[in-house]
Order: sequence, then structure tokens, then C-alpha cells
Amino acid sequence: MDIREQVQEIERVRKRILIGGGLDKIEKQHLQGKLTVRERTEKFLDWGSFAEHQTFVRPTMTGIEEIDKETQRFRG
Repeated sequence: MDIREQVQEIERVRKRILIGGGLDKIEKQHLQGKLTVRERTEKFLDWGSFAEHQTFVRPTMTGIEEIDKETQRFRG
């Protein structure tokens, strides 16, 4: 894979990340009259004054902690 193909692949992944939970979730927000976090951030900041860091980082949990789905609290 040459450098151009690598850059294209990174752009494809970045676009998928920017969609977040999916187009259906974005549409649901819009139907409720809400903006996504990214959209609100873009309105709040001046164009070009913000650069998102760690776009490609996935959140992880350490140890054996997990979230109880009923109480939404950590247990471990």
C-alpha cells in the first residue's frame, strides 16, 4: 500500500468516526430539534481555532470494572 492509499484509508476511517453512533442517531437528534455534540462545538468555536486530538483513540476500561446496566454505576 503506497502513501496515497494509506492517506485515503485514514480519511475513510476519520469520516466514519465523525458520524459517531450513525446517521440514524444524528437524524434522531435533528428530529428532536437538537444538534450533535460536534455540531454544537462547531457553533461555539471560531472556525479554525480548534483541532480535535485523539480522534482515533478508542475508550477503554482498565481492570475488571464494568458498568451495571440497570444502575449505570461502576462495579468491580
